[in-house]
Amino acid sequence: MNKPFPLLKLPRLIQEEILLTMRPFELIQFSMTSSKLKGILKNLLRARVDLKYKFEVNTDREPKITIIGSDTFFDCRLTSNKGRSKKTEYFEDPDGFNADRIWMYSKNVIMGWMRLFKIVTELFNFQRHAVVLCLGTFPDQNKTIIDFIGSQLTSVHSCRFYGVIADRDVEYALKNINVTEFLNFKCEIRHNFQLYIPNTLEKICISEGNWLNYNQLIQLKASEVEISESEITNVELNLFLISWMMSECHQDLEYLEIPVKDPETLDAIFNLPHEHINDDVIRQGRTFKNEIVDLEGGIDIKRNDGATATIFVEKNEDDQMILEMFVTYLISFPLLKLPRLAIDEILITMRPFELIQFSKTSSKSRIILKYLLRARVNFKYRLLVNISNEPRITVLGSDTYFGCILTSDKSESEKTEYVEDAHGLKADRIWMYSENVIMGWMKLFKIVMELFNFQHRAVTLCLDTFPDQNKTIIDLIRSQLSFAHFFGFDGKIVADQDVEYALKNINVTEYLDFKGEIHDNFQLHIANTLEKITVSDGNWLNYNQLIQFKAYEVEIKGSKITNVELNAFLISWMTSDTHQDLVHLEIPVNDPDHVEAIFNLPHEIIDRDVIRHVLEMKHSAFEVDLISRETIYFKMDGDQLMFNMIVFALFV
Repeated sequence: MNKPFPLLKLPRLIQEEILLTMRPFELIQFSMTSSKLKGILKNLLRARVDLKYKFEVNTDREPKITIIGSDTFFDCRLTSNKGRSKKTEYFEDPDGFNADRIWMYSKNVIMGWMRLFKIVTELFNFQRHAVVLCLGTFPDQNKTIIDFIGSQLTSVHSCRFYGVIADRDVEYALKNINVTEFLNFKCEIRHNFQLYIPNTLEKICISEGNWLNYNQLIQLKASEVEISESEITNVELNLFLISWMMSECHQDLEYLEIPVKDPETLDAIFNLPHEHINDDVIRQGRTFKNEIVDLEGGIDIKRNDGATATIFVEKNEDDQMILEMFVTYLISFPLLKLPRLAIDEILITMRPFELIQFSKTSSKSRIILKYLLRARVNFKYRLLVNISNEPRITVLGSDTYFGCILTSDKSESEKTEYVEDAHGLKADRIWMYSENVIMGWMKLFKIVMELFNFQHRAVTLCLDTFPDQNKTIIDLIRSQLSFAHFFGFDGKIVADQDVEYALKNINVTEYLDFKGEIHDNFQLHIANTLEKITVSDGNWLNYNQLIQFKAYEVEIKGSKITNVELNAFLISWMTSDTHQDLVHLEIPVNDPDHVEAIFNLPHEIIDRDVIRHVLEMKHSAFEVDLISRETIYFKMDGDQLMFNMIVFALFV
């Protein structure tokens, strides 16, 4: 027979080191072996300030006691089923978190639960206490359970009620258990129930609030109040807000959520002094807990002590209209009270991101900023718009860069990157969360276009990212940009109609870039002569399309144009039938073995050592370099032979 381990004969420090390696379940079992061991363990667990546990009790069908530590979880459930007696579950995750669950048999589960409750509270010094009362499970013993909890705990941080109609039990619990932070009612309560809360709590949640009337509402004492299924009318909500504005009730309120009984008569709620804030105006507010929060849009009402409540009315996930109210003290720098020159000097030191944020603080700020940015001729910015998986807007200045990326990933929200290089370039990149990234992008686009006067505008549209919204996106771009210097199409899906719609509705003045796939029968119409056209996948391009291109520079890849068609193109150019403005053409040669078919026309081969001074057709004088001595020359692009043509006038 094995001898017991002589723990009590070891030095005190060694005893403690051994005990501290045990999990809560092992400590409880160990304390039951002798009174001396219980005394040692009690002294150790209460003396060590680094042992921080949370305690939760629950009176469900299998009453349980839960202990939660920084890296440990112990859950003991009392059962009257002998078959489940001493059933255990244990797991340890890769991060070292230990979880125990055990079932203990008791003929009377409430008596067994009380016995375990006493042992646990005698041993451990808990940081937090939480109680869950399931009032319909042991209805005849609710009073006994409440008395017992009140005798063991001087206070609890959280108390939740579940179950059937149990007005008296709820009332009795609130009189005998001192709840300090959180109350949650998930039980049914009669309409004539009177809720009395002596002290102000952190939060009150009422899941079935049909019993709650106006008098109950104004007597709730909590920083946060969340109510579902309320019978409070719009007129009563109006009275509540007026009482709050006059500091007659809820002076500690920070957040309220309550259903709107009649969405058709919202005006009845706001029959009081208020201000509608534009959705794109973002303010910062300081809460009573000294936390800074961002407020976007909403309806503001003021309390007579200077506090502001920002109210939002919108539908929740269950399609129910909800009123949300956030109480803060708005933060404002008295910038607008400074002399105009001082305001301008401060604003011109800001980066584009800071200017955009500042414009959202008020309508007056936006007007001042708009006037400044549009009046100062030395403010020269370029705009880059990209509609990809994460739509973005980029503002480029002479020494500044701002990129804003819209994301539907909440974990990326407000992620920022800032770099300042040795040459003084300041680069900001920020991720903004939006449930609908296209709507968020459109909103930002409008703000940016209203503020800045851009020298250059570039748009890249990825046609297969939001295919159902391409027309909407194009319409918005057209409404905001009278023209774009650059427009690029990208994507792997065939989107002829979207390309055609964009070119009909957006005036592109300089550069077109086609990186998307297009059908062979697509007809490209370009009204004005551009600086440049590039086609990355030109298999849809036929001879008739080619001779209708209007651009100084044309670069094509993947073309099906034959050598004979290239010859016909050159003859048309020589007779001034097409492309009189052409400066440079690059296009694949589909039959490299029969290049002579291209030159079946009058031509002259120039010696490679001849360098000529020429005048480019766009009237800039230059000397052709050593590589590009020829008017027409060939070069390899990977495995593809490319035909290059440079147009110029010779100096005589």
